[in-house]
Amino acid sequence: MKKLFTKQFLLTAVFAIIAFASGSAQNFEVDGINYNIMSEEDKTCEVVPNWSNPYSGDVVIPSSATNNGVTYTVKKIGTCAFMASPNVTSVTMPNSITTIGEMAFFMCLAMTSVEIPNSVTTIENEAFYLCTALTSVVIPNSVTTIGDGVFYNCNALASVVIGNSVTTIGEEAFYNCS
Repeated sequence: MKKLFTKQFLLTAVFAIIAFASGSAQNFEVDGINYNIMSEEDKTCEVVPNWSNPYSGDVVIPSSATNNGVTYTVKKIGTCAFMASPNVTSVTMPNSITTIGEMAFFMCLAMTSVEIPNSVTTIENEAFYLCTALTSVVIPNSVTTIGDGVFYNCNALASVVIGNSVTTIGEEAFYNCS
């Protein structure tokens, strides 16, 4: 267990450095939410971290965001998007989201609820790792893959409903959950 915990903090540091160093050429902000353009051709974007002003409270992610007159569909909650945002209490995602990225909500210690839309097919590794206040979650029928350690150490998690399309549940996905 100690080995996995140490690995997580090393990975967190690496992802934070990568995200910070990635520059702002593809990034933009609308109404306090940061986005990264995934594809200019497809007009898609993902939610990314806001290192200078961490997210807080009840966060509602829109289905689209406009930058320089171009409207992009929000398709993903990116890697580390809400990582260590200690004041996020809930997140509502639009039906345009298909992927919840790796460590997307890592250490969102105050988050008690999250609404996963029916459009999500993949919840990547450690997406909700150490969300210690999260009490229940409904994983919709659209989800086919739940990655490794997705709800690792979510020790208040007492109720989980898993949709009937899940074909893969990763190692330690629900480790130390009540």
